[in-house]
Amino acid sequence: MMKYILHILVCSMLLLACNKAAKEEQLAENKVEVFLQDSVSYAGEPIQLEVSSERAQEGQIIFSGTWGSKVKDVSLAAGENVLSLPLEWTKWAGKASLRLMGFSGVSKAVNLEILPQKAVDPMEVYTGPKTIWNNRKQSSMIVSVPRDSMDNVVAIGTILDQQFKYPEGTQFSHKAPTKHLIAATEFVSFKHAGDIFIGSSGTGTHAAEQKVEVVPSWPANLKIEMVDHVPYADNRHFASIRTNPLVDDIGNQIPDGTLVQFNIFTQEGSYSMYRAYTIDGVASTRIKNPSYSTLWELNATVGNVISSNTLKLFFDSPLKRIKYSFDKNKNQLKVGPLVSYLGQFIADGTVVYASFNETFKQAQTQAGFATFDLNKLGLDESIIMVKILVADKEIKTTLNITNE
Repeated sequence: MMKYILHILVCSMLLLACNKAAKEEQLAENKVEVFLQDSVSYAGEPIQLEVSSERAQEGQIIFSGTWGSKVKDVSLAAGENVLSLPLEWTKWAGKASLRLMGFSGVSKAVNLEILPQKAVDPMEVYTGPKTIWNNRKQSSMIVSVPRDSMDNVVAIGTILDQQFKYPEGTQFSHKAPTKHLIAATEFVSFKHAGDIFIGSSGTGTHAAEQKVEVVPSWPANLKIEMVDHVPYADNRHFASIRTNPLVDDIGNQIPDGTLVQFNIFTQEGSYSMYRAYTIDGVASTRIKNPSYSTLWELNATVGNVISSNTLKLFFDSPLKRIKYSFDKNKNQLKVGPLVSYLGQFIADGTVVYASFNETFKQAQTQAGFATFDLNKLGLDESIIMVKILVADKEIKTTLNITNE
């Protein structure tokens, strides 16, 4: 029994060995070898393969690159064959590999490196931010992306010349090598506001001119001063306030149109605001005087970040006292003479308010007097309670309009 089993095992091993030898002989007959004329090529250039085949057979070329894989059917004759790759396969730069697959299996991979061509016009370029402060703390950057005619980014280390012209006339260039597909240069302002013009170029390639605007930064300090002030509660007058010439910390005048806010705080607890815009670095405003005696505190702010000094404005009463007389024959109340702070009659047109037993009237002054005709009031009472208000002064009195 054992001899029988041993005989079967020996026969099986001999059969397997024969089959293996037959297959190896067949593979040798179908052997295919692939050779490249050059392992380095440029994008878009034709690439030819030398293929050696033991016999005529059908197969496929498999081309794998950075963008993916392509397959093409080919027919091989016995002996030496020359095959050309489609130009669409070779236009992308990067590393690639070639294999030939046929009835004999897959050939050994052949490696190929496709290099980009030289950069062409126009060069792709980006700049930003487009506006920076001239405090030398904020920077901008120009990024150039040179490409060849096949839209490949050019080789690492390609040198670009990036030129800068500053508003003060300073001009310099920077040699920027391509790295990680781009050539970039970071830059800051110098001292002056204006436009920085930037150019980028290389061998056979140029970019459109770029521009970055340099603007003054925040004012270094903010002060306000009184230009004109009538210190009386006379709302026919205005207090004129202005800022100092506003410059940044380098000495550049801040841009025209910068908003300055003037804030008024009264001793009564109220608040008001005036807004002004800078012209030639200065903002100014005119604030109407109040009609009553009071004290104001005034300051200015820019962007709720920078605050000025505080001015105190006191407004005294424009009227020394209120005088009046009553003409029983004409039944008229004559208020005046009203004398102002300089001893002269109060200005014509000043409004005088009066109430007669809760009946309110008003009249304007002329030559220091305002007249109220009680006949026109239609009052039946013989005793009239009168209240007179001029500017911020007030008096009360009683009139007896009877003849007794």
